[in-house]
Amino acid sequence: MSMQYRVEKLIKKIKLEFRNRKNYYKTGREQIAATNLKVLLLASIVAVVLLLTFLAVTPLIIRDWHATVYHIMFFPALLGFCIVVSVYYSVKKECAPARTVTVLCVLFIVLLDGFCVLIDSVGASDAPGTFTSMMFIILPAIFILPFLWIYGVIAVLEVLYIVAIIVFKDERIGQYDIFGSVVALLCSVIVANIITHLRVRDYSVQSRYKMLSMTDSLTGIQNKGSSLDALEEYLNARNHNTSCILILMDLDDFKRINDTLGHDVGDIILGHAGKTLCETFRQTDIIGRFGGDEFIIVVKNAWSRELIQRKCKVIQEKLAQRSEADTGVTVSCSFGAIIVRGNHGNVHSIFAQADAALYET
Repeated sequence: MSMQYRVEKLIKKIKLEFRNRKNYYKTGREQIAATNLKVLLLASIVAVVLLLTFLAVTPLIIRDWHATVYHIMFFPALLGFCIVVSVYYSVKKECAPARTVTVLCVLFIVLLDGFCVLIDSVGASDAPGTFTSMMFIILPAIFILPFLWIYGVIAVLEVLYIVAIIVFKDERIGQYDIFGSVVALLCSVIVANIITHLRVRDYSVQSRYKMLSMTDSLTGIQNKGSSLDALEEYLNARNHNTSCILILMDLDDFKRINDTLGHDVGDIILGHAGKTLCETFRQTDIIGRFGGDEFIIVVKNAWSRELIQRKCKVIQEKLAQRSEADTGVTVSCSFGAIIVRGNHGNVHSIFAQADAALYET
């Protein structure tokens, strides 16, 4: 294996990793926001408890230690932030905007790291720093945030920490603090990247299994359960302003085709039906295999009878052409459709109407 091949393979892996991360932050946006908000609430509560414990226990361990003004200011600032997050979580835990949650997480990092920088530099001019390096490692690892967001903030705080050490601390002590913070920052980058890689990998696996559970294996479209769930979600979200067309499609004489030509031919025809429906309707529409040779289509924000007739004619023509070309059998199909507008009732009632229309044809 040549060196050039290894380098190219490594570059491909790096590109794939960044592409997966980009997809993770985009498609998992709501899930990430919910997770970050829960972690933020827990982290802020833990931080308040730890700070109180530190202020109470440290004088018992370190002789002549006393809290500085920065310790005293830290507590009300942290407690106030914890209260704000708690109230926000109680109100928005089910629908918190991702951008707002990200801003709160960044503010928490700035609050904790900022006070640690002050305590370890200005507030401890004659003693080695204790907290800043530790916070540089811990905080980036607990939140799910884009790399540039979190390390842009951490880099600024690192620079401020180094400047504060140079200005306020004895050089003999300060050099070790600077070295420790730089090492901590490098370790933080490594740890955060490993954790992010594992999160992205787990999310990809979960998404793959979720997609498989929602998809019909023969046709590549949604299965019965996921298509009905999608229809119910759409109707509930739109409330009384719903406008859509519900179409049921049934392949004619499909059982005879299966019995005479075999299930392999039947599977090919089902695949053509799924492909034809996906080509005929939009990606935003709901397309699913309802069972056997029956399909369901929900055309969102539509109410035109002419549209129904035109789409059904296109499906008939394409499916007949493809089935005849690949199997020698010209397959036809029947449709039942209703227009859903305004007060639509529930999913089962409108499905029953479309089913009745199918058997009338």
